[in-house]
Amino acid sequence: MKIFHRDVRPSNILLDASDNTLVLADWGSAISNPSNKLVPYEGTITFASPEILNNDMRPYQPKESDDLHSFIRTMYVLHNQTKLPIIPDGTFESKAQAIRGFWNDSVDVKMGGLVWKEMVNAAKMKIMKFWKDVVISLRYNANAFGHMDLYFINI
Repeated sequence: MKIFHRDVRPSNILLDASDNTLVLADWGSAISNPSNKLVPYEGTITFASPEILNNDMRPYQPKESDDLHSFIRTMYVLHNQTKLPIIPDGTFESKAQAIRGFWNDSVDVKMGGLVWKEMVNAAKMKIMKFWKDVVISLRYNANAFGHMDLYFINI
């Protein structure tokens, strides 16, 4: 079963200081998506993946890489305390353009650049454990509490 969070952002990542465990919270936009089904975008546009932004926020097929990009961008912002862009009023296309410009021009996280590659490589080492633990945690939460709301990952 593939489960996509679709709203990985700083305010949805909590830290359990007792054991340095990150908690991915707010699964309200999460979706279990069968193959080849397009869905409307949900999430925080500032942390959307390049593929979603390049599609101008139109319906898309969620992928693990979307959450990975959002996680990498979130970690970058948390680590660097980057001033986030102002998102203009208007169409999804104009909003997507502003965010693309922010990540491409204003932040030293160029696609294919050294910092980006290091972040992607570090995240790839965690991603398989991440999704395995998501399924285990979701099953536990659904069985124990009758709902899904938190996910724990060791970093």
